[in-house]
Amino acid sequence: MTIDYSGLPLSLQGGFKRYIEEGVQAGHFIMAVCRNDLMGAFGHADLMNQENMKIILEFVYNQAPFGCWGSVDDVKHWILKGGLKGNRVGYTEAHLEGRE
Repeated sequence: MTIDYSGLPLSLQGGFKRYIEEGVQAGHFIMAVCRNDLMGAFGHADLMNQENMKIILEFVYNQAPFGCWGSVDDVKHWILKGGLKGNRVGYTEAHLEGRE
C-alpha cells in the first residue's frame, strides 16, 4: 500500500505518516480527525487546518487505511498494534491513558 501524503498541508504530513505507519499518537487535531470527532477537530484546528478541512478529510477517507480512523476504539487499537508496521511491543492501554 502506497500512501500519498503530499496532498496534506506540509505541517500535517509528518504527524499523519508517523501515526499511520508506526501507530505514533499524533497531536490533538490529527487524533480528533481520525476519531471522527468533528467538534474536537475544529476546536483544535488552527486557521490553516480549518481552511483545509475538506482536503484533510478527503485524505483520511481516500488514502488512510481502514482501521486507523473511524472511532475512539479504532484509533486506540491502531496505536496499540503499532500502525501498518505493527511493531509496537509492550505498549498498553495504560500508556494511552497516561498511567504508565
